Amino acid sequence: MSHISSFHPKNSHHAKLQGGGRLVIPAEYRKALDISVGEDIVMRLEGDEIRIYSLQQAVRRAQALVRKHVDKKRSLVDELIAERRQEAKREIEEATKYSKRRPARD
Repeated sequence: MSHISSFHPKNSHHAKLQGGGRLVIPAEYRKALDISVGEDIVMRLEGDEIRIYSLQQAVRRAQALVRKHVDKKRSLVDELIAERRQEAKREIEEATKYSKRRPARD
């Protein structure tokens, strides 16, 4: 995948903001960013610039950021599953206790 980098007139494109805030992203830019018409994108305001990412690019960036701060031997997925199972077990136990305390309805 190629990237359009640094501000240079060759990498610039003039566009007009249309009704409803619509902006056409040139085909060359869409190709460079690997985004297609109709695809969900993520926009982020950085200072006085708008950054545009495909949803997949945003996920990859987030994953890379997390990887910097989490030991490679640690599995966050396994930890989450274990926590969810433990919470489900607690909920079942609480529901069982509650149902035993309530008198049966006829």
